Amino acid sequence: MTILICGISGLVGRELAKLCDNFNISYIGTYNNNYVKNGIKINFFDLNEIKNCMLNNKISVCINSIVERKVETCENDWDSTKKINIDITTNIAKICNKLNIHLIHISTDYVFDGKNPPYLPSSLNNPLQNYGISKLISELKVKTHSNKYTIIRVPVLYTDNIQNLMENAVTLIGKKVLNRIENYKEDNFSIRRPVYILDFCYFIIDIINKNICDNSIYHFYNPHDILTKYKISNIISDFLNKKNNIIPINDEINDGVDRPKDTFLNDNKYNILDYSFTPFNLGIQKCFNKLYHPLLINNSEYLKDILFLIDLDGTLIDSEKLHFEGYKKSLKDLFNYDLIFDEYIKEINSTGIDNFLIKNFGIEQKNKIKKYKNNYIETIQNIDLTKNSDKLINFIENNNINHVIVTNTSKETTETFKKKVPILNKLKNWITRENYINAKPSNECYNLAKQTYGKNEKFIIGVENTYNGFLSIKDTTKCIYILIDKNNLEYNKFKNEDVYLINDFEQIFN
Repeated sequence: MTILICGISGLVGRELAKLCDNFNISYIGTYNNNYVKNGIKINFFDLNEIKNCMLNNKISVCINSIVERKVETCENDWDSTKKINIDITTNIAKICNKLNIHLIHISTDYVFDGKNPPYLPSSLNNPLQNYGISKLISELKVKTHSNKYTIIRVPVLYTDNIQNLMENAVTLIGKKVLNRIENYKEDNFSIRRPVYILDFCYFIIDIINKNICDNSIYHFYNPHDILTKYKISNIISDFLNKKNNIIPINDEINDGVDRPKDTFLNDNKYNILDYSFTPFNLGIQKCFNKLYHPLLINNSEYLKDILFLIDLDGTLIDSEKLHFEGYKKSLKDLFNYDLIFDEYIKEINSTGIDNFLIKNFGIEQKNKIKKYKNNYIETIQNIDLTKNSDKLINFIENNNINHVIVTNTSKETTETFKKKVPILNKLKNWITRENYINAKPSNECYNLAKQTYGKNEKFIIGVENTYNGFLSIKDTTKCIYILIDKNNLEYNKFKNEDVYLINDFEQIFN
């Protein structure tokens, strides 16, 4: 027996592939953009290509997990939704029918309006939006064009086997918890019963092993967890030891997309309690474990398990404009060159200031410029700390927490900063520009910091303020705070990353 997993690079497909490996089940899968093991790329709008794929690989069971599941996308682009959710399904069903292959088609609870739960497979359908409509039509296409099928409806799915928290609707809620800058609202009206994808995949494998091919619709559902999106955000924030700043919306949301209130599924063809379910609290912890660290409170026994890796310029001290003014004056005095702030920021965020200086003025002049800049900084009297960074510095000192300041700035300049900002002397471990070869965004500096000063701490907390800094630290730790303002040009880029977003160091503590 060989299984074809249509959409093996998706959330369900990836977990199915893992189970097939565990059970020594032969399989191949189709992918769209990102290649995965045992993956092939085919055109699902070409019936002959689908047919040849199934024949050449001797497929006996085909699982269709290809879907456009984003409700907003379905509302705004019906043509694309129809192609993915209906036309591809129709073509797969036709070829499975021609080759007498068992088709397992994954559908959704959104084929119901949520007004009269619970819903059996035989309950009246009434989808409220394009997503549910497209999935109901795809079910009808399966019934019409296939003589060996199993349709399985499921509620919202989630997994920790993701590359980014934006990949599914459940973990996407956590992105709002991570963002400590913006004010968000969340639905506390509609009911969700999330299913951990691996649990669902065991059910699919069971269908295959028991050779259940009765041309029926099955409902797989979570009989235990009853949640709203706001309650999910509470569970995530509690796990991460963060105050939940999200505001609950207790009435039906009117955002242009109709959503069912409660699509509680049920099924009397089998006993749902025969299957194991990952408790939501445990499942969500797996999803957000990379961002977890103990609560930062004085004298906690867990603080000895923490290593802080912290950038300096623009993170602990408000020195970004100071460096710019230094370079601006140096280039003006030495070469009559007018450096523009946006140009400066672009260069340091792309190739680094050293490369900019070498490219435009030569390597010998680079050293002259930097020395001139450092001499200028020596004359500056006031250097400000970033908001509440002194609280973090004092917390580190008072609790004897291991730490490393990791900076692209030279030791000479950092010594100047220490003279002007004495609190920096409380920080004992430093990696400066002389200590490594490749500047950020290379990960060399953070790897060196961990190797030199790390004591095998269980939790490594990174703090940065630029995308280059993020790229530099992301392979050393996944638990990263980004100090940034909403008006920063890199802000929207960071919103797509799995990081904490803060504009005040107080937000690290709560």
